[in-house]
Amino acid sequence: MKANGMNRWQVLLIAFIVFVAFAQPQAAMAQAAWQPVWTIGVFDQSSAEFKTGNAPTPAAPYIVGKSVPAENWYDFQPGSGNGD
Repeated sequence: MKANGMNRWQVLLIAFIVFVAFAQPQAAMAQAAWQPVWTIGVFDQSSAEFKTGNAPTPAAPYIVGKSVPAENWYDFQPGSGNGD
C-alpha cells in the first residue's frame, strides 16, 4: 500500500512521532494541574478521624463544606467490596 509515495511503515512511524510529540506533553500538563475538588478526612491510610461504628441505613447525607468527618462520616461504609 502506497499513500503519497510512502509505504505503510513510514505512515505508521509518522503517526507515532506525531502522537509522542503532542499527546505526551498534554498528559504531563494534565497531571501537573490536577487538584482534588474536595476530600473527606485526610488521605493517610487511617480512619481515625471518622466517627466509629457502622453507618445507619439510610445514612444521612454528607454535605461538603458543612459536615464534619468526626461527626458525619463513619469509619465503616457498608458495601459489596467489604461483604455487606
